[in-house]
Amino acid sequence: MAKEYEDHYLLSRNSDDAESERLALLEATYDPDSRAHLISLGLGEGWHCLEVGSGRGSNAQWLAEMVGPAGHVLAVDINTRFLGTIARPNLEVRAANIVTDEFESEKFDLVFSRAVLEHLTDWGRALDRMVAALKPGGVLYLSDGDYSGDFARVLAMNGAAADGEHFAHTFRHIMQTFDKRGMIDLGLARRLSLELEARGLVNVGNVGLARVSRPTDTITPFWAQTLRHMQTMLVTQGIVSEPDMRRMQSVFEDPALRWVPHTMCCAWGQRR
Repeated sequence: MAKEYEDHYLLSRNSDDAESERLALLEATYDPDSRAHLISLGLGEGWHCLEVGSGRGSNAQWLAEMVGPAGHVLAVDINTRFLGTIARPNLEVRAANIVTDEFESEKFDLVFSRAVLEHLTDWGRALDRMVAALKPGGVLYLSDGDYSGDFARVLAMNGAAADGEHFAHTFRHIMQTFDKRGMIDLGLARRLSLELEARGLVNVGNVGLARVSRPTDTITPFWAQTLRHMQTMLVTQGIVSEPDMRRMQSVFEDPALRWVPHTMCCAWGQRR
């Protein structure tokens, strides 16, 4: 099943260096917001935490610092290639698939997941397992990207307005194609709080994090690299043309670019 998931994931064949750099940009963008939210939800010493989809491990390491020696963090990813150097006494790394592998029930004070569910065809089962892993009173915190509304809208640039319109149109076409092929769920993030309520969680809250971004902001090179790494697949499968990709990259490189990337929808709730 791990191989099936990696074949389904858009960037599973990315080289280690390239994928590590791309994930580091995502961490730099969203770690501060996630951490502020988790602290406001009561995260503290002695908590037992499960992170699903730990990536490079930056948040898992921070969680381990926050919960202290009396706490414990289980960092789970289907591919643990970047997690080999983060070990510490209260931090465990495990290669596992949240959809198919068994996890401890009613054990964790916090279950955290970011940019994972949107990539899963059976995200409902994964979500059920996360809820089951919570202790009574435990908190589930989810973050996934929403690609509707103003996604990829260019607000300002030095180049021609037509290039900005092409950029947004092509970007949305790419993501909509992935959605139709079952490679990503574009609408899931908007429904996260509803899904938590449907599973009986209480004290449910949600927020959407959207930014007007510049070329120097970490989220812009994240998306530029993401498209560059997918270019061969996009072109060979006829989703876009090479001129389309060159035109999009020229917008990323415009020093006056101001644009709206995806909205990160965050939702949380507490098990009764």
